[in-house]
Amino acid sequence: MTKKHPDLLERIRLRLDESFVGIAAEVAELPAPDTAELLNQLTLQEAASVMSMVPVPQAAQILDQPTLRRRGAIVEELEPGRAAKLVEALSSDQRTDIVRPMGEKARRRLLPMLTAEVRAEVESLLRYPEQTAGGIMTTEFVRLTPEMTVGEALRHIRGVARDMESIYACYVLEATTGRLLGALSLRDLVMAELAAPVTSVMRRRPITVDALEDREAVAAKIAKYNLLAVPVLEQDGRSSSAAEATRARRPPR
Repeated sequence: MTKKHPDLLERIRLRLDESFVGIAAEVAELPAPDTAELLNQLTLQEAASVMSMVPVPQAAQILDQPTLRRRGAIVEELEPGRAAKLVEALSSDQRTDIVRPMGEKARRRLLPMLTAEVRAEVESLLRYPEQTAGGIMTTEFVRLTPEMTVGEALRHIRGVARDMESIYACYVLEATTGRLLGALSLRDLVMAELAAPVTSVMRRRPITVDALEDREAVAAKIAKYNLLAVPVLEQDGRSSSAAEATRARRPPR
């Protein structure tokens, strides 16, 4: 960062001291990883000021960077309405990562600003300890039903892809109970006949993890079986979510 943009850090600080005008323009052309590195070199208040001025989509990309430190603290410094917009722009597991380290007072300000659906999701994921599969899982995975054909499944994936963190690992769930019936990849679907039922393509006994299983054990299982993701199950066999390979290996912050 400093080699590519030797004077940008000082210019940002000068603008913060003098006025907020031009801050967004200063960072608008930076890739998100570079902006994350910049924020790491600023004070907490300076970093929050920058994040309050860049457009929400860009700010969400910055928050999503694994190298960005103090994510929860930065969001905590923002005005609650702005913080809520950023949190809602993130994937479900990233939201939990950010909200978990916040103080109780900050949570009480933020949570009511979220939509009812997102708030319920965040509160549900916060029930799991941070070092467990439940603490790192995402609820944004592709759900298929056993009645679908391969062609119907592909059309469904196209319809929901924009809202999914990942579309490459798909799970077939019993509609009434949410019980996991099988798993298959997008590659499995693309290679299969369109008229074939998804139940003929899916793996009926996929590798799974328990919601309270240690995250290091989850990472080891993902690596051992070379998985993109692994279904996270509750004790009754329902599929709560999916722990993805990158998330399972990401160090806690």
